[in-house]
Amino acid sequence: MNLSLPARFPWIAAPAALLLAAVVSARVPHAVTNAAPAAGPAQGTACNVWNHEPLVAFDVTGATLAGPLDESLIVYSDGTVKHFSQSQGISKVTFVTPFQARTLAADLANAGAFTLCDQPLAGSDIPLQTLTVFRGVQNATAHTFNWWSDDAPYDVPHQILASFIAQLP
Repeated sequence: MNLSLPARFPWIAAPAALLLAAVVSARVPHAVTNAAPAAGPAQGTACNVWNHEPLVAFDVTGATLAGPLDESLIVYSDGTVKHFSQSQGISKVTFVTPFQARTLAADLANAGAFTLCDQPLAGSDIPLQTLTVFRGVQNATAHTFNWWSDDAPYDVPHQILASFIAQLP
């Protein structure tokens, strides 16, 4: 099958050839390879212009004899703090200094927050507490663990968080 254009239509030869190549390429199956996907564009220092990465995400959810409990705390590297508590009627966004935010993250890290595992035993009438700590950079890994009771070693992160929440403006 001859798909060439006659010589008397030279002005449409190049566009027609491109169109034909696109159609044929779309219909011909490509080889499947195990090659890794191509890397995205390089991210320079201008990629991360805002210092607003999460450092700490803390969540308490469950029921007690006194009723349901649902509380969340999210702390960002720029000092933005979101604190919500259904049982206490709190729903606020407030600010601490970036130093205070990073100090909280460092205190939790020193208390083992990057290495603690889930507490293996569950309790009744005790809400589940979940803590996720981040490294505070744009492409960071995080570590999450859960606990029911504030027995050691979970008492230290709990006390650090409770102290931080108590001093919030």
